[in-house]
Amino acid sequence: MSSWLGRSARFAVLAAAVVVGLATPARADRAAALRHKAAGDAAVQSGAHRRAVKAYLNAITADSTYMPAYGALSTHYLRWRQYRDAAALLARAVRKAPRYANGWYNLAYALRKLNKLNKAVLAYRRYAALRPASADPYYGIGLALKELGDHAGAAESFERYVQLEKRGERQAWVRKARVLAKSERARVKPSAAMAKKAPASKPPAAKKAATPAAPAAGAAGGTAAGAAAGAASGGAAGKSDATIKAAAVEGKSSGPVSAERRKAIAAVRAGDRAASSGRYKHALSYYRAAIAADFSYPTAYDRAGRTLFRLGDFAEAVRIFRVSIRDIPEYHLGWYNLAYALRKSKRPREAIAAYRKFAGLRPHDPDPYFGMGLAYRSLGEKAAAIRAFNRYIALEKRSKQKQWVARAEMIVKHLGGTPATPGSAAAGAVAAAAAGASAAAATPAAPTPPPKKKLTPAERRKL
Repeated sequence: MSSWLGRSARFAVLAAAVVVGLATPARADRAAALRHKAAGDAAVQSGAHRRAVKAYLNAITADSTYMPAYGALSTHYLRWRQYRDAAALLARAVRKAPRYANGWYNLAYALRKLNKLNKAVLAYRRYAALRPASADPYYGIGLALKELGDHAGAAESFERYVQLEKRGERQAWVRKARVLAKSERARVKPSAAMAKKAPASKPPAAKKAATPAAPAAGAAGGTAAGAAAGAASGGAAGKSDATIKAAAVEGKSSGPVSAERRKAIAAVRAGDRAASSGRYKHALSYYRAAIAADFSYPTAYDRAGRTLFRLGDFAEAVRIFRVSIRDIPEYHLGWYNLAYALRKSKRPREAIAAYRKFAGLRPHDPDPYFGMGLAYRSLGEKAAAIRAFNRYIALEKRSKQKQWVARAEMIVKHLGGTPATPGSAAAGAVAAAAAGASAAAATPAAPTPPPKKKLTPAERRKL
């Protein structure tokens, strides 16, 4: 009897140990996840997409809470229009991290592309709740409701987008949203009294939400070039592109700051202190720590990349900025800094493509055209270089940039062209002189960007 009791007790202990073992989750290995993600990023840059997918999946397996791996893999799926895979992955990501705002936005986009419109609207609204100052989700909501036949709701969403969108480079989308809002309003049946009354109750709430949109905290697409940031992370390193772009320094946020963001801000400040005393490698380790703490913090990428400029490691800067524009789609300045890093890495064709991407996002910004001109000149394409430099001269109106205008004029003359009139693009007077007197190829009188040169499939994949 006692032996039976002894065996029963031992069995109970063993069973309890097994249950406890099953109930204990596998320990996340963040270091392994970082290694796998870095391998995936390298594979993407070399065009080995299957290897990249495998590496990102390994990163997620190593640490299922590491959101940058989800962001990288979902971006890959979306680029290749694998919307079903993207939706499944992002649904898993937002279950793990309900406050992963970019995850909700990209999930909404994938669902809309899969024609799962009601679910897409819900995902867009989750993103809007996390980013109340962002205009972006309302455009997507408007498109989804339009397809669902909810014309009044679609019109309201497009109007809300117009109210919130203040970025200069998005004004073309604002104009399109106004047209869509007007079209959807016209389709609302006037006999439906409820449809007429519903919009009347909405504007006060919409105006309330629009008010805090102006100082959108953490909006990386701003044009502010922090003087402290430049001094701390090598502001003199990129002067040959007329103006090296710096991410806007984040000020006081109107909403709650996450623990991850607070950790990242503290690391960036420590890095700034190290950089100000000339300890750039030490500063870089802090900036990398900030990125690891909060992958959605653009200032961390900006500081890291610009410190790499100072150290002359342009290849690593290319990697940093490629990751930044993928993980933070609204970080437009990342395209400019990526272009600069590519040009300094002697990859001018890819640099031109990145400059064009930035120019498309910021059509009135002259700076990309200076860098584009330098890239074309290095390729020996004189006519294209003249057009790019003249586009820069025609757009540049800032008094502090006169030395760069003078330099651009000198280069145009050296290449055998005729410099454009400074600031003439504002008056719509970029004439055929933009192509240069010696370049018989006619250039339209209206301001036009340099002609797009066809990229090879390998070059397109790298961007």
